Amino acid sequence: MSKSETRPQVWRRLCDDALNAISDLAHYQGEYKNILDNLPDNLETSPYGEKLYELCDLDIDGAFDIINEAKSIALPLGFGRD
Repeated sequence: MSKSETRPQVWRRLCDDALNAISDLAHYQGEYKNILDNLPDNLETSPYGEKLYELCDLDIDGAFDIINEAKSIALPLGFGRD
Protein backbone atom coordinates (compact mmCIF):
# COMPACT_ATOMS: atom_id res chain seq x y z
CA MET A 1 0.00 0.00 0.00
CA SER A 2 1.47 3.31 -1.03
CA LYS A 3 1.09 6.39 1.13
CA SER A 4 -1.25 7.94 -1.43
CA GLU A 5 -3.69 5.02 -1.53
CA THR A 6 -6.42 4.50 1.01
CA ARG A 7 -7.31 1.02 2.20
CA PRO A 8 -10.49 0.97 0.06
CA GLN A 9 -8.46 2.02 -3.01
CA VAL A 10 -5.93 -0.74 -2.36
CA TRP A 11 -8.76 -3.25 -1.89
CA ARG A 12 -10.34 -2.32 -5.21
CA ARG A 13 -6.98 -2.31 -7.02
CA LEU A 14 -6.15 -5.76 -5.66
CA CYS A 15 -9.58 -7.03 -6.69
CA ASP A 16 -8.98 -5.71 -10.22
CA ASP A 17 -5.54 -7.37 -10.28
CA ALA A 18 -7.08 -10.65 -9.11
CA LEU A 19 -9.81 -10.46 -11.76
CA ASN A 20 -7.19 -9.92 -14.45
CA ALA A 21 -5.15 -12.87 -13.17
CA ILE A 22 -8.23 -15.10 -13.00
CA SER A 23 -9.17 -14.05 -16.52
CA ASP A 24 -5.72 -15.15 -17.71
CA LEU A 25 -6.14 -18.46 -15.86
CA ALA A 26 -9.54 -18.98 -17.50
CA HIS A 27 -7.96 -18.37 -20.91
CA TYR A 28 -5.24 -20.95 -20.32
CA GLN A 29 -7.72 -23.38 -18.81
CA GLY A 30 -9.61 -23.13 -22.11
CA GLU A 31 -6.44 -23.99 -23.99
CA TYR A 32 -5.89 -27.03 -21.79
CA LYS A 33 -9.54 -27.99 -22.33
CA ASN A 34 -8.92 -27.96 -26.08
CA ILE A 35 -5.92 -30.24 -25.57
CA LEU A 36 -8.03 -32.57 -23.43
CA ASP A 37 -10.85 -32.60 -25.99
CA ASN A 38 -8.40 -33.72 -28.67
CA LEU A 39 -6.52 -36.22 -26.51
CA PRO A 40 -6.47 -39.75 -27.92
CA ASP A 41 -8.63 -42.18 -25.93
CA ASN A 42 -5.64 -44.26 -24.86
CA LEU A 43 -4.09 -41.22 -23.09
CA GLU A 44 -7.18 -40.17 -21.10
CA THR A 45 -6.23 -42.33 -18.12
CA SER A 46 -2.50 -41.60 -18.39
CA PRO A 47 -0.83 -39.31 -15.82
CA TYR A 48 -0.91 -36.56 -18.47
CA GLY A 49 -4.63 -37.04 -19.09
CA GLU A 50 -5.40 -37.13 -15.37
CA LYS A 51 -3.56 -33.84 -14.87
CA LEU A 52 -5.51 -32.28 -17.73
CA TYR A 53 -8.80 -33.44 -16.16
CA GLU A 54 -7.78 -32.03 -12.79
CA LEU A 55 -6.84 -28.68 -14.31
CA CYS A 56 -10.03 -28.49 -16.38
CA ASP A 57 -12.18 -29.31 -13.35
CA LEU A 58 -11.00 -26.21 -11.44
CA ASP A 59 -13.88 -23.85 -10.69
CA ILE A 60 -12.47 -20.69 -12.26
CA ASP A 61 -15.98 -19.18 -12.50
CA GLY A 62 -16.34 -19.58 -8.75
CA ALA A 63 -13.15 -17.60 -8.27
CA PHE A 64 -14.60 -14.81 -10.45
CA ASP A 65 -17.72 -14.79 -8.28
CA ILE A 66 -15.75 -14.50 -5.04
CA ILE A 67 -13.55 -11.65 -6.30
CA ASN A 68 -16.54 -9.80 -7.77
CA GLU A 69 -18.29 -10.14 -4.42
CA ALA A 70 -15.18 -8.83 -2.64
CA LYS A 71 -14.99 -5.91 -5.08
CA SER A 72 -18.63 -4.92 -4.58
CA ILE A 73 -18.65 -5.09 -0.79
CA ALA A 74 -19.25 -1.85 1.08
CA LEU A 75 -15.90 -1.21 2.73
CA PRO A 76 -15.58 0.50 6.10
CA LEU A 77 -14.54 4.12 5.82
CA GLY A 78 -13.20 4.39 9.33
CA PHE A 79 -14.34 5.27 12.80
CA GLY A 80 -16.94 8.03 12.69
CA ARG A 81 -17.27 7.96 8.90
CA ASP A 82 -19.47 4.88 8.51
